[in-house]
Amino acid sequence: MANKKEKRLRKLIQRPLRFHHQDIHDELMEIKRTLQFQNECLQDLSHALSLNAQFLLGVLEDKIIQPEDADSEPRDSKDIQS
Repeated sequence: MANKKEKRLRKLIQRPLRFHHQDIHDELMEIKRTLQFQNECLQDLSHALSLNAQFLLGVLEDKIIQPEDADSEPRDSKDIQS
């Protein structure tokens, strides 16, 4: 008799635990998908920031170089002869 009671008790316990276990796996998969999406967004943002920094560096370099050339007269293609 004790064997049957133990089996019934195990079945009663395992069934809810199995569903709870599956719920945990489903939640973990959702968390993994969310993290993957966030990582992709961070990579895109990092790339965009890098491009923005390169652009701003180019603008700043142009601003720094141009004032030096501003004192000299503009040259056209006729002025440059070897």
